[in-house]
Amino acid sequence: MSEQAKTVTIKSIHYVTLIGLFILIIPAGLNSVFFYVGMILFGINMGVNVIDSSLSKKKIFATLAISFALILFGLFKLLY
Repeated sequence: MSEQAKTVTIKSIHYVTLIGLFILIIPAGLNSVFFYVGMILFGINMGVNVIDSSLSKKKIFATLAISFALILFGLFKLLY
């Protein structure tokens, strides 16, 4: 995959998850399912943003661990 295609893919995932988060802000106060879906989208957004960053390896690992924890917690709460 070329560098330009990678950048376009990362930016498109970033903006789609941001739009999803903004759409879910108001209903999240009314229904917990929207809150957990928002947590999953926020975890995906964090993970995608850190991939293209120039942080140190420790910070990248910590941010990816937090984003995976958010995704897994949201999935767990949605399923159980």
